[in-house]
Amino acid sequence: MRKERVSFAVDIDGELLVCTDGHVGGFPMTVKEVQRNSWAKLPVMLTPEGPTVVADLKGEPVNVLAALMSVNPERTRILEAPDSVIALLPYEEELI
Repeated sequence: MRKERVSFAVDIDGELLVCTDGHVGGFPMTVKEVQRNSWAKLPVMLTPEGPTVVADLKGEPVNVLAALMSVNPERTRILEAPDSVIALLPYEEELI
């Protein structure tokens, strides 16, 4: 059985970063930083209200989002993420 693809896209201060199935694309220095933060399992606060999640490109989808956001969580805007991940964020549906 084929596993469903999990895709993300984030904007960090105008820089696009994408990830599908753990493969990251974007500016090479940013990609390297994401990979380092994932390897180090850096804790990342996804929103000012939480949750704090461990960055891990090989983990669950929420961990992949944390890895992408790890470069600058306060300046990251989520453009695309699975509904299951968006549902974990403490925002009202109308705001998303």
